[in-house]
Amino acid sequence: MKRLPHEKAWKPLLYMAKNKDSKFSLSVHSLGVFILVLATVVAVGLFYSTVYVSQSYKKMQDSTEVYIQTQINAAQLKASSDYLTEESRLYVITGEREHLDNYFEEVYVTKSREEAIENMMPYMNDSTSYPHLRIALNYSNRLVEFERHAFALSLLSRGIEREEWPQELQNENIIISEMELSPEEKQAMAESILFEGKYIDYKFGLNTNIQLCTDEVKNSTNLEQNSAVIEFNNSLTQQRYLILSSLFIIIGVVVIVTIFIISPIMNSVKIMKNHGLLPEKGLKEIQAVSKTYNNLLNRVEQNTQSLEYEANHDSLTTLLNRKAYNENIESIINDKFCLLILDIDNFKRVNDTYGHDVGDAVLVELADALYASFRSDDKVYRLGGDEIAVILEHIDESGKDIIKKRISSVAEKLKMGEDGMPSVTISAGAAFSSDGVTVDEMYKKADLALYEAKKEKNRLVFYDGEL
Repeated sequence: MKRLPHEKAWKPLLYMAKNKDSKFSLSVHSLGVFILVLATVVAVGLFYSTVYVSQSYKKMQDSTEVYIQTQINAAQLKASSDYLTEESRLYVITGEREHLDNYFEEVYVTKSREEAIENMMPYMNDSTSYPHLRIALNYSNRLVEFERHAFALSLLSRGIEREEWPQELQNENIIISEMELSPEEKQAMAESILFEGKYIDYKFGLNTNIQLCTDEVKNSTNLEQNSAVIEFNNSLTQQRYLILSSLFIIIGVVVIVTIFIISPIMNSVKIMKNHGLLPEKGLKEIQAVSKTYNNLLNRVEQNTQSLEYEANHDSLTTLLNRKAYNENIESIINDKFCLLILDIDNFKRVNDTYGHDVGDAVLVELADALYASFRSDDKVYRLGGDEIAVILEHIDESGKDIIKKRISSVAEKLKMGEDGMPSVTISAGAAFSSDGVTVDEMYKKADLALYEAKKEKNRLVFYDGEL
């Protein structure tokens, strides 16, 4: 088959890439530097483009926030003014003191008007919206003056002495001509103040200027948003070109990485699948990976051994656990051995009297005594609580005296109660294996012997087939 032109071109290039003495190695280095510089330029461009996009977005977000906050606070200013109007009118008409109290609580305690204006002030930096806000505030203050005066006339019409007026109205000025009016005329004048003439005009002027203020903010916001959208789109266009450039750079990097990094790694993977140690040679980075992997492999092996130990040993006493007991006795059931089952006499009383911490310490002391008294070939298990099993392999009934000595040795160590530990005794039952015996039968025999020993406590009983 005829070889294609690109095959003719690539074959010598690959050959030179693998030959570290060829001139191509220098070209690869130069290309790497060039790609690095180019990538840096593109990255910097992307960074600044991203900054511009973020700034444009922030500008749109801020202008939208200005508009939203202005609308909210303008609505609050209008609602506060309407509330004051409603409460003042309700008091003048009904004379119920609750409405008067509500009015002054809003003016001097809640201060919704002042809060709304204070919140709007940071957004009123232009020369078009701010004057409308100031005019609206002036109208609002004038409305308060009308309302206060209407309150005073209404109080007088109801015959309420000035001393009983709210503290906020004590200095309200009533001219002589108003004082000479009849109660009915004073009440009518109070109502006319709030429902007719300038009060209505000021109320209309307040609402109009609030609307004009928000309209100006809306127009200003629209201009800022349009400008921000243009900047945002320009920045996105720049990012598209820079991302496309990054794509070509990435393709070039992939080719180089495949030849000089991925191929060596694939070879290492083959070794790793066979759980072998990697050769610590080649590129510095490959050496570091190989060294790390080798250390990790050794650590995994150590951890596996540690987990196996923990799975088969009791964490408190370090004795073998029930799992290990079940596995081991199954494996030797057809051999010659003796099974001992023992526990601490009145162990519950130890826990109740001295506490479970002391009880745990006694169990540890028992484990130490068993380790010291039995052979290294003998297996000692903690089956649960204070129940201990000992398997002595390659022993028959002729070894009873040996077993008695070992149990006596354990009992003596526990009786001494060293290091402040309470003196305790143990009872034990022993059974020897026989042909055809099962695991459960062995345990039952030893347990029956233990049951017999517990009748008098502090002794060892061997199962003789009659218990």
